[in-house]
Amino acid sequence: MIVAIKSCEAHRDRAEVQRETWATSHTVWFTGPMLGVPDDYHSLPAKTQAICRALQGVDYALIADTDTYVALDRLLAYKPIGHYTGHTNDKVMPYASGGVGYLLSGHAMALLSTAPLPTSHDYEDMWVGEILAYHGIKVTDDPRFLTYTPCLPTNGVIAQHITGNEPYRPELMVSAHRRYHDR
Repeated sequence: MIVAIKSCEAHRDRAEVQRETWATSHTVWFTGPMLGVPDDYHSLPAKTQAICRALQGVDYALIADTDTYVALDRLLAYKPIGHYTGHTNDKVMPYASGGVGYLLSGHAMALLSTAPLPTSHDYEDMWVGEILAYHGIKVTDDPRFLTYTPCLPTNGVIAQHITGNEPYRPELMVSAHRRYHDR
């Protein structure tokens, strides 16, 4: 199991806070220049596709952001269900929220690595859902990947998106880590 973080050169400080809190050798950060793609928000589908290419041969990867907190011990103990798991974002076109992260199998990553990139939107999480649905793979909605529910010692939440209602600050990641470890 690998945690693949979609990052950018401008967010090196976020990666450092992830390293100081929850990330281990199971975590890899990917920037646009590393992958040979642009390093901006509009290029997230291309960045995700390049990550999937880079991870060929990996059984499962959690694709997440620099503002995602992961209870890594829970993730590493997690038994994946299917090829695509996360928090369902939309009932009409079900796809997993990119903010909290989604789990992809090696098979799903192989499909994404050669898929056409979207032309009508820039939403990498929606693109992942569209491509996998085209190949008959539906998202498995797992309540342990909840967008804004904190990882606590008393719940089973695996990952949380720490921003959304407020801008990113390093203290948000540190606070999430302290809450999870009950400090």
